Amino acid sequence: MYSHQIINWTTTNNQPKWLVKANQLIAETYYFRNERELGFNYLVEALAVSEKNNLVEDEINILYAIGMHYSRSARRANNVIDKEKIHKALEYHQKGIQLAEANNLIALSGTGYGHMGTCFLRLEEKEKALNVFQKSEANARLASDSVSIGYILDDLGSLLSEMGKKEKGKKLLLEALEIRKALKDTFPLAINLNNLGEYHLSEKDHKNAKTYFESSLELSTKKQYLDLAIHTSKLLSTVYENENQHKKAYDLKKQEMQMMDTLYSINRAKSLAEIETKYETAQKDKAILEQQQTIQQKELDLRTRNLWFVSSLGLLLLIAGFLFFLFKRKEAIAKRAALELKLAEEKERTHLQEERLRISRELHDNIGSYLTLINASIEQLPEMSSAQIAENYPDLQKALSLSMRELRKTVWLLNNQEISIDALALRLRDFFKPLNQNGTKITVKLKENTEKTLTDIQATHLFRIVQEAVNNAYKYSQAQNICIHLEFTNKICFSIIDDGIGFEVMTIQNGNGLQNMQTRMKELKGEIQVLSEVGKGTKVSGCF
Repeated sequence: MYSHQIINWTTTNNQPKWLVKANQLIAETYYFRNERELGFNYLVEALAVSEKNNLVEDEINILYAIGMHYSRSARRANNVIDKEKIHKALEYHQKGIQLAEANNLIALSGTGYGHMGTCFLRLEEKEKALNVFQKSEANARLASDSVSIGYILDDLGSLLSEMGKKEKGKKLLLEALEIRKALKDTFPLAINLNNLGEYHLSEKDHKNAKTYFESSLELSTKKQYLDLAIHTSKLLSTVYENENQHKKAYDLKKQEMQMMDTLYSINRAKSLAEIETKYETAQKDKAILEQQQTIQQKELDLRTRNLWFVSSLGLLLLIAGFLFFLFKRKEAIAKRAALELKLAEEKERTHLQEERLRISRELHDNIGSYLTLINASIEQLPEMSSAQIAENYPDLQKALSLSMRELRKTVWLLNNQEISIDALALRLRDFFKPLNQNGTKITVKLKENTEKTLTDIQATHLFRIVQEAVNNAYKYSQAQNICIHLEFTNKICFSIIDDGIGFEVMTIQNGNGLQNMQTRMKELKGEIQVLSEVGKGTKVSGCF
């Protein structure tokens, strides 16, 4: 399940290296489930991905994995080997070695030679196995690959012992033992101890054989390496029998059968009977057979009870797991609902804060200046003469009138969530009416869909941009005519064109007015342009 999740992730995120790893992991999982053929397709997929993306080391390892797939599946009942599959495995190992050597990957090529040696041993071609094992040893030593050295020395030492080169084989086995001890790699260490025991057993050195077998059995039993433990216990039992220690042989055989029972072996009763015959005297043969039958019946009853117990326990665990799943699911739903509620509250608070900031900015930008001017004028009144008060009174009254007018316009903008184009145009005409009375003609023209509506934020920003542009033209351009164009199709476009004196755009620095217009256009996700030429007027335009 997790491996398939990795595959989905790699497809989305374009991660070929992890795609290769996930396919390898699924193939290995099928191997341990004894469904090798189902896993083979994933190895093929991993090989294709690694070749396509030039992942050389991954490609080599997958070639070795495919070779091992063929060699593992070559085993048949009664120690029969499918030689065709072994030769197929050799082909893939050879391809991996060639690729490793072409890329100067010494350690990886050494691993491939080790795999080839195992295949030659299964074909009983010991000379060829010896040749490739020696190449593997040389590469592992050259690459200082201590893990690989331990494995290859073990294989090579055992092979040399079988081929009659006892002393050299023993030397390599002992060197491998020291490496395994240093690495604290328990499984290879247990194998190595067993191989040393076999070496001494072949030399009729039962004392040393027993020492190594006992150490290997202790380690493999402790770590639950049951296949190895069963194999070692058989050899150790033989040593005990040769030394006439039938009680130890009997106890060890019982331990072996218990492990075989764990591995679903069908030979348990037969093995127990053979050791019990050696342990008991000839006069007790009949009693032993009856006892054996009783033991078998009790074991059958015990297995039956255990089966019912395990089935009942499994059902209870299944129900408990389902209830726990339902509980966790409801808990997750409740947490998600609480988070969604909290998120909604945070969004609402954020929206309110944004509204407060927008309102404060509008009041500050458009009314604050008028109120500041009025306040300054009122503070000066006690120091003025009657003539000065009479002289400044019209300006003060005008500033107050403009601030009230600006306040009504601002409230109108803020109180309407949606504002039509026609309504906005009316407000613009009303706002610029005093300027028309001062001799400058300001017109507002609409085009296309005049019934289109704007949000309050869009209307506010657009109104302020037009206001700033018209005020600049009125103050500085000496224009007789200022025309405001509003056009609404797929986008909202505007332009403010005057017939004033114009200016060189490159020589004018951005003031606060132009910066404010640009800031508002960014919030509308649009752009603003200023085009002008001396003597030919100015055009301010934008779309959003």
